[in-house]
Amino acid sequence: LHSRAEELERRIIERDLSTQAAETASKQHLESIKKLAKLEIECRRLKAIARKASPANDQKSYTASSICVESFTDSQSDSGERLLAVETDMQKMNGLEMNGCDRSSSDAWASALITELDQFRKEKAVGRNIMAPSVEINLMDDFLEMERLAALPDTESGSGFNDAGPVSYQTSIVENPLKADLENLVHRVAELEEKLALTEEEKSEMQIALTESQKQLKTLQNQLSEAEIRFKDVQTQLALADNSKQAAEKEVKVANMNREVAESRLRDAETEIKTLMSKVTSLEEAFGKEQALSTENMNKCKELENELSKMKCETKLRQEAELQHAAKYNEELKVQQ
Repeated sequence: LHSRAEELERRIIERDLSTQAAETASKQHLESIKKLAKLEIECRRLKAIARKASPANDQKSYTASSICVESFTDSQSDSGERLLAVETDMQKMNGLEMNGCDRSSSDAWASALITELDQFRKEKAVGRNIMAPSVEINLMDDFLEMERLAALPDTESGSGFNDAGPVSYQTSIVENPLKADLENLVHRVAELEEKLALTEEEKSEMQIALTESQKQLKTLQNQLSEAEIRFKDVQTQLALADNSKQAAEKEVKVANMNREVAESRLRDAETEIKTLMSKVTSLEEAFGKEQALSTENMNKCKELENELSKMKCETKLRQEAELQHAAKYNEELKVQQ
């Protein structure tokens, strides 16, 4: 039972370590979310740059948007057709803008694009885990905002660049820094996606380890409950054994007391037997003496009886002789008379 308790403590420590590792993975996951928030701030900065761009930047925004769409189509091949439809709508919108359509038609195409991208975002959010959709939604929000800004050029910046010079000159000014920023953004997004995938894998592994630890903990708890039940049974048996032992000890004490009483009585009996034996010995000696005396007396009695019988015979003979003599004397007297 002690070894099982030690094993249970060891496994509880392992469970705590697994929980700490899972918490560490969660913290890393939160750090990745913070990095994504920083990325969102970077995207907003790029949006601010895009607001300062001229209407001639629409083609560049379209190119950057196409790069973002290609990155999404590479990672999400199942949504390629919808992204192609979005690009077609963007081409139509840009074509209308280049042909000099009014602001209301651009707003209509932009609203249609926003609706399409919102629907795409909702469909991509279904069936994914908790953290991955948030990353995609943030990226799609950035993409949506950039497309909206590209579809709705800022009036102030547009007027300034229309006054400044031709479209090609404006594009050459804004194209290089915006392209570099977008490339950096794409690289950062790819790195963060890789880190997020690794974090998700580590999180899943830690969740599996945590589940196994919980299963082991449940098994150990069941074993501990069984051990406690067995321990209670053993305690009950020990209590019964103690009661039996105490009863046996009492019986032994009573038996010892009875034995001591019997031994004392035996000693008294032995003393009495010794006394009686001595008396018997003395009586036997006296009986022997009396028997010897009685034997002598019997012999004397026999001798006296023999002498008495002899004397009786002699007396009888004498009497007979005297009677015969008297008879003879009487006869003689009679004869003389």
